[in-house]
Amino acid sequence: MNITIKKLSASRTQATVTFEEDVYKKAESEVMEALAKSIDVKGFRKGNAPVDMVKEKIAEDKILEETVQHLVPGALQEVIKKEDVKPIIRPRVEVTSTSPLTLNLIFVENPNVKVDEKGIKKDVKKAQKEADKEADKKEKEGENKDKKEENEGKKDETWTEEKFFEALASNTKVEIAEELVEEEVRAMLEAHIQYLEQFGMDLEKYLEQTGKSLPDFVKSLKPKAENRLKVRFGVMTLVEKLEIKENDPEKLIGILKEKVLG
Repeated sequence: MNITIKKLSASRTQATVTFEEDVYKKAESEVMEALAKSIDVKGFRKGNAPVDMVKEKIAEDKILEETVQHLVPGALQEVIKKEDVKPIIRPRVEVTSTSPLTLNLIFVENPNVKVDEKGIKKDVKKAQKEADKEADKKEKEGENKDKKEENEGKKDETWTEEKFFEALASNTKVEIAEELVEEEVRAMLEAHIQYLEQFGMDLEKYLEQTGKSLPDFVKSLKPKAENRLKVRFGVMTLVEKLEIKENDPEKLIGILKEKVLG
């Protein structure tokens, strides 16, 4: 196995792995033996047909895919061990050649993150002033008189948390790898599908009712995914910087807001 490393960015590393012919053939043979157990060949009991005859019944792409999956775990371990790569998601795998078998493995590591705490505080205060202004305007116009105390200053916890996260995302500088965004989009899509299932609706029906195509819907999730990742990395960075020791998510965010906003 020959490995060459190329740094794509601060948080992305490409490992090009080339396998010797004998290693590839051995892996292919092991894959064929496993596949043969579930293939029916006329004149033989299931799982007892010669491998060469079984091979004729399986598409070449399927054999290649299974062989690559068989080889990837060992390749990942080798790269991580030798190159001290610390991936935070499963690496992307791409076959670039079949003779010899060559794979590109894209590793995504924790990115460099910078959080402007003063900027967060400034943005939240600005949002607070605008909310106070709006509340005063409504009061003068005679609206929501009975809810004056509730609206005054908009000091509701949910509102404060929402504005805090908005400010955190705006004041967090981080290089977000495309693989991370894709992973987040997949997670959001799965969550949306589960949500629809609660109401007896599937994604296809939802898209039909909203007049959206699947590619357009997925595309609309990307900015939200990027924002969520910025918030996540921002929170992780601040928690480490401020040395917050709290496992409960709600309490942790409360402590974080208190420390940053004062």
